[in-house]
Amino acid sequence: MAETGDKAEPAIKSLGRRRRGYGGGSGRGARSKIRVGNVLHAPNFERWLNVAVGVVALVYVGLMGQWFHADTVMIGFRPTGVPRSEILYGWNRPQFVGNSGTPMVRVDKATPMDDYEFWQYPGEGGGTYRFHFATDGQSDEVSCFQAAGDPGACPDAFGVKLGEFESHIAWRLGSAPVRELNGPAAELRYPSVGLEFGLEQYSLRRITIHRQTSSIFSRIPLFLRFLVP
Repeated sequence: MAETGDKAEPAIKSLGRRRRGYGGGSGRGARSKIRVGNVLHAPNFERWLNVAVGVVALVYVGLMGQWFHADTVMIGFRPTGVPRSEILYGWNRPQFVGNSGTPMVRVDKATPMDDYEFWQYPGEGGGTYRFHFATDGQSDEVSCFQAAGDPGACPDAFGVKLGEFESHIAWRLGSAPVRELNGPAAELRYPSVGLEFGLEQYSLRRITIHRQTSSIFSRIPLFLRFLVP
């Protein structure tokens, strides 16, 4: 009987340890719930939560505000409303130059580049960039285009890339205030943000950024739409 008692005792202790272990786990879980509850019911919790949400919202709106300016998104620096010297500084000498209604000519050392209103550059992604200068010598538009509509040929503007369809542009930016058709080609214009899209058979082939002359208030509706992911 003594031997039997000796064997039974470890089993009882083991059961006790299991019970204590189980009970200990429940205790830790309960304490965690209590701590969470204390935080949720703290006097200033709601105020600090509102502050945190407000800060996140302001940061988000600020980032979207930056990206909303298509001229800096597409090129990396402000390409419109600047003189030829600024484009020359950022892009070096153009590969081709030209005027409206005349063919583009290749640039050499003797080319009087300031006499031409268009400067053209090859892009790293396979697209072509073309700057236009107004009579005051300031760049008033820049285009990136590619006949094949390769999405990687040009940077996107407001989430719109080459090769995408007109329906996607309308989904991102709403219906274009100005839509002109010319045979198989179309132009969509969003004057409030200085954007123009050139399409062929509903597929995007060119993105053009114009120097913005509209008031900031006219851009608010499109900006609010742009905030929605």
